[in-house]
Amino acid sequence: AVVSTQSHSPYFYECFLKNAVDEDKTVIVLEGGEINITLVKVNQGMWHELSDPSVALDRDKRRELKQMAMEYHEEKARKTVEERQKIKAEQNRWALRRAMDQDSNEKERIESVKQAERDRVTQELDAWQSLEDDVRQSRYLESIAKEKDGESFWDYI
Repeated sequence: AVVSTQSHSPYFYECFLKNAVDEDKTVIVLEGGEINITLVKVNQGMWHELSDPSVALDRDKRRELKQMAMEYHEEKARKTVEERQKIKAEQNRWALRRAMDQDSNEKERIESVKQAERDRVTQELDAWQSLEDDVRQSRYLESIAKEKDGESFWDYI
């Protein structure tokens, strides 16, 4: 940033810096009616002057530098917004993937419980069918009698 503009009512300060400063590391503090500005140089070295006197006298050059500074800051703000949107979209995709994985795991668990029940019933039916007709009929009749007493037919197979 070559143009530094600070405003705090009723004061306004505009400086066309001779050299570039790192705006991310530059700190501006308003404290007790004082503005403290700490400028961090992009290129290390001695600055013999803070502002560029040739720019201060040339109105067109000041206007051009202000326009360039505005465009730069608008572009930087746009990129910051885009980056935040990308991060948020990635976080949403991650949350959706996690929810889908949880749903998938729950479906697998339910399916395994159903399959275990199917296997158990199939085993009981196979055991029932392997009995001879006479044994099957007598056990069935016993189970009917026991069910009346509160016991299940399947307890005897």
